[in-house]
Amino acid sequence: MRTVLVCVRTPLAAQHLTSAAARLGLSAVVRTAVSDPEVMLRLAERQPDVVLADTALTRPDSAGFVRRVLARAPQA
Repeated sequence: MRTVLVCVRTPLAAQHLTSAAARLGLSAVVRTAVSDPEVMLRLAERQPDVVLADTALTRPDSAGFVRRVLARAPQA
């Protein structure tokens, strides 16, 4: 099964995603991060297959964020 890292703006949003994943039995494949440094930490822990990011989290340099993610998880 593919793994997903979801990058959101708030801890509450991350909590809701984690709870929804648990209800669906997907806790092992869905992880969350709420800041750029946390995203990079999660990528170092285990590379996901898919990275979904709230564009507000990637500002002011969305292209730079994508470059950093792909540098740490080139297969994502």
